[in-house]
Order: sequence, then C-alpha cells, then structure tokens
Amino acid sequence: MAKFLSDTELQSINSWITKLERGGRRSYAETDVIEALRLRYKLMGTGKHRLVFDMGNGYVLKVARKKSGITCNRNEVVLYEQAPRSLQQYLCEIVDYGDGWLIMPNMQRTVHRRKHAKKLAKIWKRFLKFGVNIHDVLRKNNRMIRAGNVRLKNKKELVIIDYGNWHIERNSG
Repeated sequence: MAKFLSDTELQSINSWITKLERGGRRSYAETDVIEALRLRYKLMGTGKHRLVFDMGNGYVLKVARKKSGITCNRNEVVLYEQAPRSLQQYLCEIVDYGDGWLIMPNMQRTVHRRKHAKKLAKIWKRFLKFGVNIHDVLRKNNRMIRAGNVRLKNKKELVIIDYGNWHIERNSG
C-alpha cells in the first residue's frame, strides 16, 4: 500500500505500468500518458523517460512514460537504498515507490551553475569512487552543472533530483 497515493491513483498507475511492460510500443506521447493515468496532479515536467507531477503537498510523483522510465525509477530506488549515508545525503530522498513510480520531496531552489560547479564536481568524484556511473548532472563538454537535475536543499547543500540514469557498476563503498 502506498503512503501518498490513493487506491484509485495506485490502480491507475499500475494499469499504465502493466501496459508499458506488456505493450509493443517503446514510447507514448505525453498526452497519451496523462490521459491513461487520469491523475489529479499538475504536470510539472516531462523528461525523456518519465513524467513528473506536483502532488501539491510538497512532494513530486515520477511516473514512467516508457519502458526505460521503469528502469530509471528502479535505478533511483536502488542507488538511494544502497548508497552509504555519506553519499545518500546528496540524493533527493525517496519517500515512497512502487513498480514504475516514485515519490520524493519537491525541491524548488535552483542551482547557480558557476557558483556550485566545483562543489558538484567533488560530489561527482565521490560517487565515481563508490562505483557509480553518473550521467545527466555534469555537461560532458565543460563539466558545468546541468542545473535541471540539481537543486539546493538549503542555501549551501546540493541535492540531485534526477539520478535515474546512474548505475552502480561495483560496490566498493
């Protein structure tokens, strides 16, 4: 049983995820996904693999929009649960999850790229030491922050809100 979702919402999400897992199509249009889910939440953002809904209670709901989105959500849950506390502090907390969906706090404070680039690079190196293959946070060409995937937890602490494309290659932590 989900902590933040009603039985109807959970049933709707599970029905959508089942369709994704069984269906032959690799991807669906954003409008098709929203129509199938029938959720009461405002769409906050659309990524390559997932839709993000503002739940209106300080949390966001990430739902897979295609099969790879199921994997992204699973990656985030596994990394969050397996990361040592010293690394977990940099990952946005996952407060609830199920097959193809997860819920985390709605982090609003955006990051100034130049101001926080060195700090994020240090965090990036810590994850690499742990054996995490990182994507989607630093731009490959100049190692600047992809500001859309990082937020400020408070005035100084960085938190990564999208780590679904990250993979644990080895556990050396």
